[in-house]
Amino acid sequence: MQHGVLATFYAFVCLFCSAAIGAAATDPVSTSETQDGFPVNATVVVAVLILIGAGLTGIWIVALRRAIDSRTASLDHEIRLREQAQADLQETRDVYQSLVDALPQTVYRINRAGNVTFINDTYLKLTGMRREDLIGRSASDVYPPELAEKYRADDESVFLTGETYRGTEDHVLPNSDEHSYVEVVKVPVRNDSGEIVELQGMFWDVTDRVSAEKKLKQALLEAEQASRAKSDFLANMSHELRTPLNSIIGFSEIMTNEHYGSMGNEKYAEYSGDVYRTAKHLLTLINELLDIVRIESGHIDLQEEVVDLEALFEDCIHSIQPMTSKKKQTVETSIASGAEAVLADARLTKQMLLNLLSNATKFTADGGSITVSAFLDPLGDLVIRIRDNGNGIPPEKLANVTQPFVQLDEDAYRTQEGTGLGLSVTKGFAEAHGAKLKVESEVGVGTSASIDFPAYRVPAEIVETAH
Repeated sequence: MQHGVLATFYAFVCLFCSAAIGAAATDPVSTSETQDGFPVNATVVVAVLILIGAGLTGIWIVALRRAIDSRTASLDHEIRLREQAQADLQETRDVYQSLVDALPQTVYRINRAGNVTFINDTYLKLTGMRREDLIGRSASDVYPPELAEKYRADDESVFLTGETYRGTEDHVLPNSDEHSYVEVVKVPVRNDSGEIVELQGMFWDVTDRVSAEKKLKQALLEAEQASRAKSDFLANMSHELRTPLNSIIGFSEIMTNEHYGSMGNEKYAEYSGDVYRTAKHLLTLINELLDIVRIESGHIDLQEEVVDLEALFEDCIHSIQPMTSKKKQTVETSIASGAEAVLADARLTKQMLLNLLSNATKFTADGGSITVSAFLDPLGDLVIRIRDNGNGIPPEKLANVTQPFVQLDEDAYRTQEGTGLGLSVTKGFAEAHGAKLKVESEVGVGTSASIDFPAYRVPAEIVETAH
């Protein structure tokens, strides 16, 4: 604005001077008088005005030069800032390129038209192609039509939704018929306004992983089929064996008890007794095999009822009395208030208790003691516990005692017969009730096995009575 005022004033002075010069040229001898009466020559006036105009012109020229210098400096600074910004941007691009080129994964960018705007060295090394052969081209220029169409559809989904795409895809490299599997990640690239302008993708080969997963699935399928075949075989064979065994048990019992008269020789009675006991033992093993089959197949149908634990304890202790009497073992029971009954399948609960009692009897020395108890823990769960003062189980063996067919290897423990199915069956039956089997043991001290029934299996009337 200052420069404009000076220019206007300078133009006015020049115009005035021109008019004065014209007047003086017309009347070169004209004079005027001042208020004191002195004459003034017009030429002097013109000269003064010319000097004033020249001075103002110099001032204007100096001001204009300064303005030009200031603007030039400002432009130079702006140019330097832009050059620095461009240099920084190029450095960032170079760093990005070097980092991305060092990745083992393929990294690329495409614009909204589907054309490649960036590709890293990994892809070039993988395909043997040149960067200039790929920049500006689309998937349809590089891949088979069916793959190009799928890739384009996935890209469009990212552009439209702005969401990251992830997936495992069948892949074919350009100029190759070899199929592979790749893990793909595609993310949108936005400008400063938040608009999606490009898509950045990354993929890497996972053929080995996919092949391993397929093999694992096939192996699992074959294992399941083998397990079903085994279970079917055991079930069929067990049913086939039980029929003749029941006949052997029945006839040997009749002969042992001599229902139809004396067999004459005592040896016959002794042998028939051996046949009876052996057949009963074999039937027990077959029943355990059938229980394992049912547990593994998940075919356990609970017939729930309120089970009186005092009566159950007496029944089970009576069943193992021949063994405990032979080894002069004592069996004690205790039932706490509120733990007198449990809502469960009576037959399976009895089988679980018999299995635990049988183990306790087998692995407790002559004259040992066994305690059977029932109580409520602080959470309200009902616990049935069998504790003995037998040999105990080594720590390295304790974790596997509930696995099917697992028996202890030490001679001190292998003297007892059995298939190693008792604890496994008990564990399966307990889990069918929503309960847990817990086994704790210390060598030389004894073993404690407990079945923890959840609180909802304590009958309501028992809880009310206890409180």
